[in-house]
Amino acid sequence: MNPAPGYDDLLPHDLVHLLVELHWGLRDGIYGELAAGGNAGTFRLADTRPADETSRERRRKARRAQRSHHGADLGRSEHLAGVVHARWNARRHATGLPDWYANALAASGATEDEVESALAEAEALSARWRQVQIGDAMTLEWT
Repeated sequence: MNPAPGYDDLLPHDLVHLLVELHWGLRDGIYGELAAGGNAGTFRLADTRPADETSRERRRKARRAQRSHHGADLGRSEHLAGVVHARWNARRHATGLPDWYANALAASGATEDEVESALAEAEALSARWRQVQIGDAMTLEWT
């Protein structure tokens, strides 16, 4: 989304969430909720479901997914995404870290080695993202 928190043409915030949730094995974050049929309170689901599945059934499934996924990892996902994105931007643009960075790092529970490894993944992911043209798609697997 643009505008959105953390919007970045080179490495979108939602893509950073996917990266950190995969990297740290978070199962109950944004993408865990999406995988369970929810919308994480922000995504609009494409209507690609079978024609025989009614809207009432879709709403029921979404409510059930939200009840079963309380977002235990949502906070950590936000902190990790903030940390990785801030460090990636600081490195890429040779800027300082934001004032909130130290608090987010502490709250994330991430080690320096984990963050460095995630930064390498972020650079590779950004390179792939920058190759995507309007109308094209990029697929990443949620495991």
